Amino acid sequence: MIEGSFIQLYLDNASEAIEFYEKEFNAKIHDGGDYDEDHIYHVEIDVLGHTFGISDRCFNGKDIPTDKTCGLLDFCVRFEKGYIETGRKMYDAFKENAISIGEFETNGGDNVHWDEWHFGVMDKYGVKWLLYN
Repeated sequence: MIEGSFIQLYLDNASEAIEFYEKEFNAKIHDGGDYDEDHIYHVEIDVLGHTFGISDRCFNGKDIPTDKTCGLLDFCVRFEKGYIETGRKMYDAFKENAISIGEFETNGGDNVHWDEWHFGVMDKYGVKWLLYN
């Protein structure tokens, strides 16, 4: 059911952090990532055998601070394809007591271009999750 998980870091200077991790820990970038001259939207790197996603902090791609839903990290859980009902059940379970929760979005929506479904939530304990497949 769960295909993998990783930590997504939101940093004040993502470019500098990536350079540091490459130099000091021989980190390797998994793919080209998604970035421009001003912002790192998402880059995945391997640090000592563990995948970290790195993005600029509190940036959602539209220069709009994400205040309440922006943490320093997300716990990202990737499900195998076809688990949309499991995703919906988890969404409903989180929704009841979440500090904040985004929409349950499915492929074809404006924000779903890299997966079948996803949602982000900050649970009642302050843990920021991104669940998707």
